[in-house]
Parts: sequence; C-alpha cells; structure tokens
Amino acid sequence: MRQVRSKGRSNGVKSGAGFATAVAVLAMGVATPARVEDPLDAEFRTKVRPVLAKHCAGCHSGRQAAAGLDLSTAWTAKSALAERAKWERVVFNVKSATMPPPPSEIKSTDRDVVVGWAERVLSSDCNLADAGKVTIRRLNRSEYRNSLRDLLGIETDLTTDFPSDDVGSGFDNIGDVLSLSPLYVEKLVSAAERAATLAVRIPGPVSVPVEVHKMALTQGVAATGEDVLAFTSAGRATVALAHLQPGEYTAKIDAYAQQAGPEPAKMRVAFRDKLLDDVVVRNGPDKPTTYQIPFTLTADDRDATFWITFPNDYYDPKNPELDQRDRNLFVSKIVFEKAAEPLRLPNGPIVRKPNGPGDRETPARDLKAFMRRAYRRDVTSDEVSRLMSVFDASVKKGKVYESAIRDCVTAVLCSPHFLFRKEEAPVVTGEAVAPFEAASRLSFFLWSSAPDDRLLDLAAQGKLQDPKTVAEQVDRMLLSSKSQSLAEDFAMQWLQLRKLEGISPDPRLFPGFSPELREDMAEEAKAFFLDALANDASVLVFLDSDYGFLNERLAKVYGVSGISGAKFRKVKWTDPARGGLTGMAGVLATTSNPNRTSPVKRGKWVLEQILGTPPPPPPPGAGSLPEDVVLKPTMTMKERLEAHRKKPDCATCHRAMDAMGFSLENFDPIGQWRTKDGDFDIDPVTVLPDGSKLDGPRSLRKHLLSRKKDFVRSLAERLLTFATGRAMRPEDGCHLDTIVKAAEKDGYKFRSLIKAVVASDPFSKKSK
Repeated sequence: MRQVRSKGRSNGVKSGAGFATAVAVLAMGVATPARVEDPLDAEFRTKVRPVLAKHCAGCHSGRQAAAGLDLSTAWTAKSALAERAKWERVVFNVKSATMPPPPSEIKSTDRDVVVGWAERVLSSDCNLADAGKVTIRRLNRSEYRNSLRDLLGIETDLTTDFPSDDVGSGFDNIGDVLSLSPLYVEKLVSAAERAATLAVRIPGPVSVPVEVHKMALTQGVAATGEDVLAFTSAGRATVALAHLQPGEYTAKIDAYAQQAGPEPAKMRVAFRDKLLDDVVVRNGPDKPTTYQIPFTLTADDRDATFWITFPNDYYDPKNPELDQRDRNLFVSKIVFEKAAEPLRLPNGPIVRKPNGPGDRETPARDLKAFMRRAYRRDVTSDEVSRLMSVFDASVKKGKVYESAIRDCVTAVLCSPHFLFRKEEAPVVTGEAVAPFEAASRLSFFLWSSAPDDRLLDLAAQGKLQDPKTVAEQVDRMLLSSKSQSLAEDFAMQWLQLRKLEGISPDPRLFPGFSPELREDMAEEAKAFFLDALANDASVLVFLDSDYGFLNERLAKVYGVSGISGAKFRKVKWTDPARGGLTGMAGVLATTSNPNRTSPVKRGKWVLEQILGTPPPPPPPGAGSLPEDVVLKPTMTMKERLEAHRKKPDCATCHRAMDAMGFSLENFDPIGQWRTKDGDFDIDPVTVLPDGSKLDGPRSLRKHLLSRKKDFVRSLAERLLTFATGRAMRPEDGCHLDTIVKAAEKDGYKFRSLIKAVVASDPFSKKSK
C-alpha cells in the first residue's frame, strides 16, 4: 500500500476520518488503488535520468541551464511532449555526438538509452489530424512569371524590376514573409498592362514592301532611277520570300503599260513556279493601277521565290503610228500584305468577333474560360458580369473590340483572385483540401505555375480526392517540361546555389573563374537534379553517385579530358573525389571565401542542407577567427581552427562542422582539386564527435550514407516546406516520419518521396 504522509505523524497514516477510512479498508482486506506509472516515465526514472545526471546536468540544470534546457529535473513523457522542439534537439545532439562535449566520455549504449527514450516519446502522441495552417499568400516572382507564360504564352520576363521576394525557412514562397508593398502593387499593375498588350494583339494587315531595285533581274528588265521596273521584253524580276512569316498574303502590285499592238499588256505573276495570275494591264502611265493577287505561304514555301514577267512583248518599228511601235510593262510598287489573323488568347479559345453590335454572349463566354484558368477555379456569373462591365465601358469609350478585350485581361491579371492563393477556412480540423485548392497545391508545388485545364477539369469532377488519381497526375506533371521549375525554384534554394550570383573569387588567385563558369556551376546542379527526377533515381544519389554532368569549361575545373563544347552531358566518374552534391563546384564555391576555403561554411552547409541539423546560432561574442590568427603565415588552416575551438563556447558546434568541412579541404574555392594550400600540405584527416574518422571527400560521402535516414527526412522536410508554403513545426515531425517510411518502402525513389509528400496530411488537408 502506498504511504500517505500527514503533518505531525511519523507512521505515514492519516488521523481522524482519513485514518478511520484506512482502517476500514484494511479490515475488509481491500488494498487502496495504486497509481500505475507510465512505462515511459518509469524508463526515464530508472534508465535515462542516471545518464543525464552523469553527463548532462552539469551544464543543463537550474535557471541558467544551457540552451534553456534543464535536464536535472524529473521529466515525464507528457512534459517532454510539451517541449517537443527541445527534445528533438536533444535527440540530434546526442545521436550526432555533438553532446555532451569534451571532456565528457559517454558510452554508445548510454547514448542509445537517451535517444531511444526520446524518440519513443516524440512518436507516442502524433496528432496526424493537425495538418497545420497555410497563410494566404501572393504569387512570388517565379510563380507570377510562369503563370503568365502558361496563361498567355508570354516568354518575356516581366518581373525583372520587381522587388525581391523575402525568404523564410529557406524558400521564397512562404506565406508569412510574402509582403506586398505599394511599390510591388505598382509593378504588378504595370506588368499586367504589358502582359495584356503582348498577349492580346489588335489585328490588322501586315505590309511588307519590296525594294524593287534589289530584285533579281534578267535581261529585258531594268530598274529606273525612280525605283520603277521597266519590262522592255520577256524578262523576269524575282524576289525571295524567306523574310516573310507563313500566312495568307495579297501581293499588291502598282503597274501600268505603254500600249501597242492588237492587245493590252499583260503581267504574269508566279510563286514557286506556279502561275498565280495573268493580269491584263490596260491603263497607261497617266493612271497607275493597283492589282491584287492572293497567295498562301506555308512553312515549306519560305525558300521559294515570287516573280513577275512580261509575257506578251510587242515591237513593230515600222508601224506608221509612233505610239504603236513598242509595248512595255512598268511596275512601280510591290507590297506583300498579310491578312489579319483571328485574335487568340494563347492556350485558350479564339476570341471571336461578336455577332453584331449587341452580341455580348461571345466575349462573355471567351472571357469566362480565361478567368477560370487565371483564378484557378470555376467562376460565378456575377464575376463574369463584373468583368463584362469593364468590356462595356471600354466599348463605350470608342475602343475597338480587341482593345476592350485587352482591358478585361488587364483587369483579371490585377485581381486578387489571380495574384493571391487563398484557401477557404475548414469547418473542422483535418478536413480535406477543396478540389480546386488541391489542383493549385499540386501545380504550384511541381510547376511553380497555375494548374492546366486537365487539373481544373479533374477538380471540377471531384476526382482530385482520389489518391490514385492524384498519383497519376503527379506522374504526368513530372513528365512535363514545366517540372523543370523544381530545379530552379526548389533545388537551387535547397542547395543555396542562388548564392552563386554573388560570389566573386579573387581573380589573381583564380584566373580561370568567369561569369560563364558561374552559370555552368548552377547548370550542373540543375542537370543532376532533373536527371534524378526524370529517371526516378533514389534520392541517395545526392549523397553519392558514380556520374555527374559536365561541359568543357567545368570539365577543365574538374581535370576531366575529352569534353568539348558548352553543352552538358552525363559523365561517369573515374575520380573517387567526385560524386553526389559535396563534390560539385557550385556547392564548394558558395561555401568558400573569395580568397580561401572555409571548412566552417562547408561543414555548416552539410549539417544544415544535407542532414537537416543546423548548428545553433553562435553564442554572443563568439565571432570569427581573429585576423592575426587567420593571416598568421606559420599556421595551417587546421591549426587556425583548432585555435578557435579552444574557446569553450565554440568547441561544441565546431567539432562537427570543422570535421566535415576539413574532409573537403582538398577542393579549392572554385572546386578544383589541390594537395597544397599555399606552402602547406593539406591534411584532410579529421575526427567526428562520435570518434569516426574522415580522411577526404569519399569518406564523407560514406559517412553521409550511413546517416541516410537523416538525409531523407531532411529532404522530406524541405520538400514539404516548399510544397505547403509554410514553416515546419515540431508537431510536423510525425508527418515527416510517415513520409520517410513511405519512401523507404520503394527504395527512397525520388517520385515516391514526392508522392508521399503530396499524400501527407499537411499537403492534402488543412486545420482550423
């Protein structure tokens, strides 16, 4: 029986009524109910707490506990879950041997005790119904640019003068940081007007004049000083048509004749050796006439020629009437006029002319189809009516039909329904994302653009609630060229390679670096990423691979021969130093200083971008290496950083960062292999906090593969952050575990990981 203490009593039994009750219970032979201790709490008390007391409580105890984490108290599963973020940090630090710091020596079995308990606690209360909240957000620059491209067929980048998008959680599509300043609004309005002008062309004939004196002339034809062709016999004047675009044309030819003989002069017009017309030219020099000859120019005809000849020359020098002795033809002007084409909104229906002044049904129908794609959902009759009021106002001002349509397109592109991604609040937590919202989530994740008609149609039919249909659409979308946006918008931010735009290696030390090489570094990473995506490779190729992508410039950096030209091609590595992301020049360059490498930056990049375990911010006053130490010529880089690690506040984080960074020290600041740093031999041998030895890039890749689950979880977190447009919370850890387990079943295939992200609750559901 559990003892219950009372004041003034030493026998552990209450007095008074409580005592009488206890006696009565004992008399009946019934024991008082005992509290059943939670097994996880018991495990902490008997196994975990002794380890923490021995190795951690020295720093992590009391009000001044390091990192605000007091490990000297009696933690329970419930209290640990209430501070999930802290215990996730404990798991990482203990598992990675970052903690406890030297000189503490902790057995691997003791590490397993702490990590095992914490991981079981963190997974014991997964509220998978809580999908997290997504903030309403505007389209970022990339999404806006791509949406215009897909809606209107505009390849021109209209966002070059937009303010930069803010970045949150590593990406520029996070709703909480996508602000909208007055300047940004001005830029959006201006871009909408320019987009409408480019997309909605006011039709009209296109006239292309011919310089007749530049035509190819045979004997019997001459060009006069007045730029007139004089046909004095059956000669030919020829012009090539390669400068014309395919289409329906009318050749407008101003001609007159000097008449003689029994019939009027004739002008024979031909195209590609095909007779178009034999025109009878009856008028004389006092009255030039324009003759119109229609013809069709196809893409196959553009190497053909257009020519004119005079087929009925007449000459009678003995005719008693002087004006009847010689018949000649004169051509004073030739113009090729292309017929006006129907107005078309690219990727949409032809915008037909109304059937008379009172027809509003035709433009309303066509604009409704455009609004559906722009707003990424079905539109209401009221919305169409409001847009038609813009059309009516434009027509009332005297604008032509096409100009009125242009005003409507501008209005749509300025609408919040186009510029913002808004989702309706759920009635209950865990409610499925609405069909059209699901279409937008898919398209902006995989394409950084608006959904196409196929996705919108499936949403309208309610089929995007079916996991099988969604998986099929993921496959379809990843096969589209639009999925290349994942390389530009996801991969380049995940790998922090957008920083390449700002690097400037010292030209005296690295004369081989150029703006073109900078672009090559970015293209290498994109090509590698897209190849893994296209071939559905295991994402573990990012950690280690036996191939890469090179062109001539980059091959010279890598010391690879036999590659010429600017085009990238897949290359099988023979150099064991290369493979995966850590051997890429772009990664190595962005994690270096202009005049030297930075093992700290490189190690931090590996911890942060690959393993998803960024070191905590440096403590106040930690700073960087003192300049006199950095520049001291008698010290190697390793010795300089060892001096830095002598600071107790710096040692803990730098043990892991420096070790991983030094394993890449044979790569110089632009990714070239070297064996010396100045006058010093490079010694890449380092030891990780857990005692593992690294001796170069190959051993680092092997170490990273040993932590593949950490990498896949980190990549899943990055993908889910990018896909949902929100930062991850500690509560999302369970969702990430689910994603990783699903991908693991299929060998961590790239598409399986993406499908697992799409199928996850944070992507497919929403919370109140």
